[in-house]
Amino acid sequence: MKKVINVVGYIRVSTHEQAEEGFSLEAQGAEIRRYCEQNNLNLLGIFCDAGITGTSIKERKDFQKLLKVIANAKEVYGTEVNYVLVWKLSRLSRNMKDLVNTLDYFEVHNVYLKTISELIDTSTSAGKSFIMMSGIMAEMERENIVNQCRLGMKQRARQGKWNGGRVLGYKTNSNKELEIVEEEARIVREVFRLFTEEGWGYKKIAMYLNYQGFATIKARDWSINSIKQIIDNPIYAGYVRWGRYEFWNKKRRAGKTEDFIFVKGTHIPIITEETWGKTKQVRNIRGRKPEKVYDGHFLLTGLLKCPTCGASMVAHRVKKRNKPGEYHRYYACGNYTNKGLTTCRTNLVHADYAEEYILKEIEKLVHNPEIVNSIVKKLKKNTEIDTKPMLKELQKIKKELENIQAKKEQNLLLELENKISINILTQRMEFLESQEKEAKEKIFRMESEIHNIESQSLLDSDFINDVLQNFMQLFANADTKQKKQLLHSLIDKITVNKGDTTSERTIDKITLFFEPQEVEALSKQKVFEATCDTVLPGLS
Repeated sequence: MKKVINVVGYIRVSTHEQAEEGFSLEAQGAEIRRYCEQNNLNLLGIFCDAGITGTSIKERKDFQKLLKVIANAKEVYGTEVNYVLVWKLSRLSRNMKDLVNTLDYFEVHNVYLKTISELIDTSTSAGKSFIMMSGIMAEMERENIVNQCRLGMKQRARQGKWNGGRVLGYKTNSNKELEIVEEEARIVREVFRLFTEEGWGYKKIAMYLNYQGFATIKARDWSINSIKQIIDNPIYAGYVRWGRYEFWNKKRRAGKTEDFIFVKGTHIPIITEETWGKTKQVRNIRGRKPEKVYDGHFLLTGLLKCPTCGASMVAHRVKKRNKPGEYHRYYACGNYTNKGLTTCRTNLVHADYAEEYILKEIEKLVHNPEIVNSIVKKLKKNTEIDTKPMLKELQKIKKELENIQAKKEQNLLLELENKISINILTQRMEFLESQEKEAKEKIFRMESEIHNIESQSLLDSDFINDVLQNFMQLFANADTKQKKQLLHSLIDKITVNKGDTTSERTIDKITLFFEPQEVEALSKQKVFEATCDTVLPGLS
């Protein structure tokens, strides 16, 4: 009896491909069903991703489901999956790295890939070789599509047209043109008015909007940064700015460039040119750095956690009465500082008290033999990890690296003997070099991990004790920045007791990085006499 071959199909289109003939989901699905009928294949199901780019497989929900089904096929279908069937290789991926990883995953689960258009079958050695070449071509096609798309967007920007993306105050119509959303536009106009005419700062505006119940475009509370984004966006004055950041998905703000497009847009502005001019003037004036009049240091910024909302606490200072240039130092809730009273309270903690208390606790800890023994015990537990499987895996990767390097030499010989063209050699070498780089990185990581595990066996209580003793000496001689780094290397977080006054807000627990336990504060009684409670900003 002939063995039944079980198949699952996969179809995908990106947004710009949906209108193209042959690319539609219906057409791909029909081709898969027809192919299965003609070749007596048992089609178990078809997985579909619509409007999803071929750049990466991570965002494709149905493809991720497909991978899970392959691993648990007998539970899902009551039988194993033998093949994944696609209309064309590019439907699976145009990214070479993703393609290789996917094929490796298929191989682990004894699943092969078939493509209808290119007639690829990875169950054969010829199919495996061909798919690598096809994958390279698919990636080249992807890069070409990306470049064409960027050129199209650049041209639209030069014409003053919007390239997409939701901004507060506007929506995009069917012709990809911006239209004003009046309800949102009123918020935008108010932000500019408060900034230019009332002289309010970012924080005060954010607090006001939160107090009034207005939300951002993502239905979140307003913050200093979200107000900055409104004030800095020329779209509201009728301009289009495009290309300010190159390769945002990869580089983020590090890709900022001065070579960007800035032109008058075709859309209707929300604010006047006069308002936009005033905004720039105000920003220029406020952008000048004032003379530094305060030299206070806050060592626990980010470590202290708000007793109400759990956010990191940040530096906060208040002028002393009748003492120019002198301040009270506090730590305040970061949510309150950035977003105002609607999100949390100040929950002030005296900085002098908190820092003095924490340093005393650390000094006790580093002289505590139980802590030293606890660390040694934990390290010894780590050294009990059997490195034999890791060493075996390391040798396997090293063998793979040797095979890759051998293939590079073989391809060079083939080109010298005129058996392959220089173009094919270049493509193969690029692929092999990427594999070589990945293998070397794996070897480096594994060797480092094995070294760390083996080196920990050399540590003893005397060595740990010396390290902790040196911690306090290093801290005493360090500058402010180094002190912060030392504290952050030792402490994970510091929680604070709830209270209505600063005298009630004392240190609760110190959580250390090297031990999962929380170190209880030795005293929760009032340690520092408060001279000031809370400072409330005025909203006019």
